[in-house]
Amino acid sequence: MLTNISYTGAALGNLSFGWDNDKNKASESITGTMSGYHDEDRLINWEGDDTNLDQSWDLWLVGDWDTFTENRSTQTRVHGDAHELLSAASQSVTHGVKGNMTVIPAVLRPGSDPLILSWDLDNRLVSAGVGNNSTDDVRYQRDALGRRVARDDGTTDTIFIQNGQQTIADCTSGTAATSPTYTYVYASYIDEPVVRDGTGGLRYYHRTQQYSITALTDSSGVIKERYAYDAYGTPTITDASGTARTTTAEGNRYLFTGREYDDVTDTYHYRARIYLSRIGRFGSRDPIGYFDGLNRYRAYFGLNSVDPLGLWTCKTTVTKKQSSSARGISLTPSGSGTNPGMEGIEFTDEILCECKTVVTTIKNCKRYIKYTDCDGNRAFKTEFKNSKTVVPTIVRKRKRQVRTKLSQLNITIIPLPGNGSIGITIKDIHPDDKLRSENRCKVVCNSVWNPPRRRGSR
Repeated sequence: MLTNISYTGAALGNLSFGWDNDKNKASESITGTMSGYHDEDRLINWEGDDTNLDQSWDLWLVGDWDTFTENRSTQTRVHGDAHELLSAASQSVTHGVKGNMTVIPAVLRPGSDPLILSWDLDNRLVSAGVGNNSTDDVRYQRDALGRRVARDDGTTDTIFIQNGQQTIADCTSGTAATSPTYTYVYASYIDEPVVRDGTGGLRYYHRTQQYSITALTDSSGVIKERYAYDAYGTPTITDASGTARTTTAEGNRYLFTGREYDDVTDTYHYRARIYLSRIGRFGSRDPIGYFDGLNRYRAYFGLNSVDPLGLWTCKTTVTKKQSSSARGISLTPSGSGTNPGMEGIEFTDEILCECKTVVTTIKNCKRYIKYTDCDGNRAFKTEFKNSKTVVPTIVRKRKRQVRTKLSQLNITIIPLPGNGSIGITIKDIHPDDKLRSENRCKVVCNSVWNPPRRRGSR
């Protein structure tokens, strides 16, 4: 597991990470201490690194926050049969007929005004208004592929130029595309911006292992802005010295897990859905249905998988297998001693990259389940229902081996009677190699195995 990130050339401060025996994060220097986990590895206690903020959660079996305590002030929440949030601290939360949040009360907001949300027929956010003045403060537009391509806050109409699922440039509406406000360069992961150019000059992004942005620096390595988060991603923005800012002074919207933050609505854009960090859940139901559990609003940012499109996950696993070609453990007699006649035992580590995605389509009276296993074999199963419209599920899962090199970790010499000895060479996957393989897995999942579009959704 990653234990530290060190920086050179800029006074960013090194990051350190601690982990428990179940590989849950126990601490992070820029964030705080995670002092307790539920039986299902869900966080229940967090203490901020500055000791001024602590949070705890009383979780229901499917992840609903029955109570949320911050600095010893407890907020009680009530949920409905579909695990939609009905109220918090006795203030009502309103949902539309499709389960999308339409009114978020002030108690769940950074200020004193509620947030009013409007959605299209495909459950995508189209506008938001702060307060009960019947005025939209922000409006969004999408293209034919469902990508968010424009944001209008009444003052500036910004166009987002897309390359696949990444925004590579921001332009002001009416301005030539050859003169963008900002352009972006990404690393291997889909949500890993590394450089921004444009107004104000070059800016470099610095991140945690979870792809959350921690700082912006200029081309001279001078820190322009810092970012920190609570356990569920609510941001704190400061200048280089740590003085708090109410909003970014650098025009930066890439924050928690590398996703786009809207400071007007206090929401994150996760492509398929919006995420509300102060509530700790998404604003609409999971478009893949109940594939990930009974709670379609729950937000969980795991450390061993990613879901940048809000539709699927990818993960890596390490397994041992005996091999006749790759040396893992070898016994080699040497010298003039007695040859024990032992046969070499060879093992190698294998990293498997697994991607899974779910697609839904609507049929009447029948439910078709189409499953593709790791070898590409297909199996079909049909269940007949009694004149009901159901949402069938197509599950697609793929695995591939990510090649790794074995790094020599240890050599042991065992003496034998006489002058002989046996040299035992033990090789394993070096942690750095494993991390690189995991990153390659993410690239494969995000760039090569694009999740299929849900039928009937657009």
